Amino acid sequence: MKSPSSSATFLAALLASLPLLLAQPDPSSDGDRPRPRTVEERLDRMKKDLELTEEQVTKIKPILAEAREKMDELRGKLDNDRDALREKGKAIWDETRAKIDEVLTADQRKKADELRAQRGAKRGDRAKESKESKE
Repeated sequence: MKSPSSSATFLAALLASLPLLLAQPDPSSDGDRPRPRTVEERLDRMKKDLELTEEQVTKIKPILAEAREKMDELRGKLDNDRDALREKGKAIWDETRAKIDEVLTADQRKKADELRAQRGAKRGDRAKESKESKE
């Protein structure tokens, strides 16, 4: 039979290690970098958020696939230059958004703009928090 002090020691050690266990990074991400979404993940989110028709899905899927290919190629070339990657990647996604907007109805474009603004604000908050934690 174990002594009460060894059980208490084990429990104390377990509780002390809990913050370390909870602080592990998300295995689906690469450190600070978010995991790139697949075409299917993006399309599923758009279908849900914008209530896309099947015809729209058929038109948007190749647009997203092309953007994914361009981004993957860009990451391969500029992986060590995050500023250039961010700048050129933004240009790719701006072009992609313009192509997708051509497929959307006016109401869907309005909703998409609102969602982009919300997500942009969240990214800005995360960037601010990250910067403050590094200081």
